[in-house]
Amino acid sequence: MKKLIAVLMMGALLAGSVFALDLSVGLKGIVGNDNSSVKGATIGGGFDINLDVKNGFGLEVQSNIVPSKLTSTDDGMTFVNHMTVNIPVMAWYNARFSWFGLGLGAGISCTMSENHPAEASNTKIGLAAGLKTKIFVTDNVAIVAGITGNLDCLPTLTKKEENGSRTYKFVKSDFSRNGFFGSLGVEYKFSL
Repeated sequence: MKKLIAVLMMGALLAGSVFALDLSVGLKGIVGNDNSSVKGATIGGGFDINLDVKNGFGLEVQSNIVPSKLTSTDDGMTFVNHMTVNIPVMAWYNARFSWFGLGLGAGISCTMSENHPAEASNTKIGLAAGLKTKIFVTDNVAIVAGITGNLDCLPTLTKKEENGSRTYKFVKSDFSRNGFFGSLGVEYKFSL
């Protein structure tokens, strides 16, 4: 029985060292712009999840949630409804230098918007890239500033219903979901 317990403990230690991961979760505020038909600066927030798998290389999943745009008119500043959710999933590299950190990555993004042309899809897939700088307040807490860009360049699957039948086809991109966001937030790192 002692041998079995020893083998199980060694297996648990080995598994823990082989699969040691760092998980970071962050909250942020964002401001930016996109080239939709609604003019103005996008204002919103979101959260990020970063999984450092090995030696700084890993995966970053972001959410950029924009409920409105801020526009300037003759009457003053106006908030216009512009519900858009952008979710980039990127291969990511994290570098840390004592109290300073830098991260960058690229991947794909999914953008869902209520403001889209009638013939276009609500959901579009595009390319994404991002860059973050971090100032570590403690070993696990950092203040994070970043930028994320979204390029709407991939074809979109559209659906058309007519006379009881549905037609699906890929339509080339109209680049209506290009976006660029700057963010400022806080991040907490969990060691798994």
